[in-house]
Amino acid sequence: MSQAADGSRVYSPSEAIRGLCVVAKNPCLHPGDVRVVEAIGSNERLSHLHNCVVFSQKGARPIPDQCSGSDLDGDEYFICWNPALIPQPNRVALPSDYTSAPPSTCDP
Repeated sequence: MSQAADGSRVYSPSEAIRGLCVVAKNPCLHPGDVRVVEAIGSNERLSHLHNCVVFSQKGARPIPDQCSGSDLDGDEYFICWNPALIPQPNRVALPSDYTSAPPSTCDP
């Protein structure tokens, strides 16, 4: 990693990102669809992966679900690690609830 003149981090194409990032699914429909997350870089189990995003399975609600209710079926994400574009924690909106409605049934 190197540093640009504006203070942002510059990564080589084969380098895993570390630190605070902004993640949003395209299209971004609600202010809460923009999530601030911490990238942890890579470990040995993930070192073979390149040019992709790996989300954690831990937590009460998955990050992809908080981003426009994503279901990871080919969705495209915007990811930015430039500190000038990462909102302060008190400026991040709560994620919207994208819970599906229960299926309706038809009486025969």
